[in-house]
Amino acid sequence: MITADLIRILNPRHPNPNAAADALQQAAVRFGLTHPESLAAWLANLSVESGFLPVRENMFYTNAARARTIFSQLRGHPDSAFIRNPQGMANIVYAGRLGNGSAASGDGWRYRGGGMIQTTGRNGYRKTGELIGLDLEAHPELLEQYGPAALAAAAYWTRLSSADRLARAGDIRGTRRAVNGPAMLHADEMMAAYQRILPLIRPAPRLLLVPKGGGEPGEWNGRDNPYGGVTLSDALSEQLRTVYPPGSGPHEYQGLRIWHRRNGDLVLERRPLK
Repeated sequence: MITADLIRILNPRHPNPNAAADALQQAAVRFGLTHPESLAAWLANLSVESGFLPVRENMFYTNAARARTIFSQLRGHPDSAFIRNPQGMANIVYAGRLGNGSAASGDGWRYRGGGMIQTTGRNGYRKTGELIGLDLEAHPELLEQYGPAALAAAAYWTRLSSADRLARAGDIRGTRRAVNGPAMLHADEMMAAYQRILPLIRPAPRLLLVPKGGGEPGEWNGRDNPYGGVTLSDALSEQLRTVYPPGSGPHEYQGLRIWHRRNGDLVLERRPLK
């Protein structure tokens, strides 16, 4: 569940954390973004891309040397063409790329980075719009609204990039490349954000008990009740998780069969009497 408190943790100065949280939660549900590691990596990337704000890239630079180290397309252009000239900068940097026309077409500025994940280029706006059901190519300014910006971010993460697959496979740092490209700007900052919020997103592991006679296991009620050959307790649960590695089982232990699922859940079943 994405909450306003979660938004505040990664952006304490966010002007409207409730609007951001609501939009992101709805987008995550719509695009099936529920895997804890992927969800945490998604939010961590958004925090460094936009701070969860539906913003457009302003492209305002005052240092020509630094701008050229970031954008190789600026080489050969005079400083006056892009310094303190955001529109000129965008039209040079994004000309002839990502489905954009020439610098004179104005596509670079029109389809500069937008939304929470900074959708970029005419092709990106068009494909994202098709996925979320909005004509972003004709109305790129829609990414300045929370709802469309959150949907665009979820669509990119799950449909237009390898980010979701990488996160599910455990390559969290690789998601920064999927979002930002080879430069991987702010990768360390993203990783720190990920480590900070993952424990708040990942569901606590459960102790599940198979009912007498078999059937679907149900969650332990937290009481120190006898079950099979043991007395259930938090201490026993932690002991079993330590002894038996995730993704293993069945194990035999004092009249029980035990499975330790990869998500941390423990499943206990009474062994039938001989």
